[in-house]
Amino acid sequence: MSVLVTLAVVALAGLALAGYLLLRFGAALRNMEHQREVRNESDSAQLESKLRELAAAQNEIAGRFSQAIESQAKGQSELQRAVAERLEALDKRLGENLKDSATKTAETLDASWHLIRRSVLSGMAGISQLIRMWTCSIKHTSSRCSSWVA
Repeated sequence: MSVLVTLAVVALAGLALAGYLLLRFGAALRNMEHQREVRNESDSAQLESKLRELAAAQNEIAGRFSQAIESQAKGQSELQRAVAERLEALDKRLGENLKDSATKTAETLDASWHLIRRSVLSGMAGISQLIRMWTCSIKHTSSRCSSWVA
């Protein structure tokens, strides 16, 4: 019986060793699983942190784009206003110049008309005087017509 007892003790020791190994292996697996969870939580925390940083950067970029668009719109508005003011001033100057030009043209035409009229009238007076002198010379003696000579 002693062999049997020895075998039973060996078998019991083998079972105890197998149980111990299973417990250690289970603990090692639980430890690895726990470390993986910790790493996953750490990775999740890092990913969340990176995601928050990216969202903040995206918001900053969006704000800058918004400012740039507003600035460009304001500049374009100012440019349109300046162009409109210059066109209005140009239109005003052009209207004044056309009015001045029309006035000067009318004055020049009026003066020319008076000059032409005077010339025609003085020419007609000269022709009338020549006709009178010629008529006088035909009808009368030349001494009597001398008063017509200018």
